[in-house]
Amino acid sequence: MLLLALLVYGLYRHSARIADFIGATGTTIIVRLSAFLLFCIGIQVFWNGAAELLGRLVGTTGTG
Repeated sequence: MLLLALLVYGLYRHSARIADFIGATGTTIIVRLSAFLLFCIGIQVFWNGAAELLGRLVGTTGTG
């Protein structure tokens, strides 16, 4: 966990240098990919919540 925190800190600290290195097109690609990943995570959270809610309304949880 500490390693992850240090990695995130290092990336944020040097983000301007990284952005200059990859350029405008690279930055746009990374922003779009991270937005897509965040969207996918949101859909997954919604799907899990909806499945749990519908399972409780029907009377089964669907987990065996």
